[in-house]
Amino acid sequence: MIKNSLYTLLAAFLVVSMVSCEKNNVVVGKDVTPAPFVKIATWAAADTVGTYIIPEPVNGKSAPYIIPIGVTNVSNVDRTINISYSSATAVNGQQFSAPTTLVVKAGEALVNLEITGIYDGYESVSRSDNLKVTITGGDVPANVTKTNYLLTIKKY
Repeated sequence: MIKNSLYTLLAAFLVVSMVSCEKNNVVVGKDVTPAPFVKIATWAAADTVGTYIIPEPVNGKSAPYIIPIGVTNVSNVDRTINISYSSATAVNGQQFSAPTTLVVKAGEALVNLEITGIYDGYESVSRSDNLKVTITGGDVPANVTKTNYLLTIKKY
């Protein structure tokens, strides 16, 4: 009986001594804020490729293709994100319409990049254009990965 009590007391002492140890960690009790960067806000790396089939316009406008763009933190000021487009055949203003800058509003971390296909810019349904969308930075530096999106554009 005394032996069991002694073992119980010893075990309790060991548990208390291990729990009460102070760790030498420089971030204990401090907020850790990673450096902000901007990227395409999709889950998997495979989500950086898409196909946009331009629907017939309703009231003169086709529904846009949306690519979510995210910043790793929230800020109290608006931040501008720069976007560039490259294609061997598609031209901004002729086959598609898309902004070259986006603004992430203060207090937010996501913004949608809307690419609208120009239905009349495609003379037939057999034409297909590959458009490379690249986040080039801005007020927030671009991430090392997930800054490119390859979009195939076709007419419906």
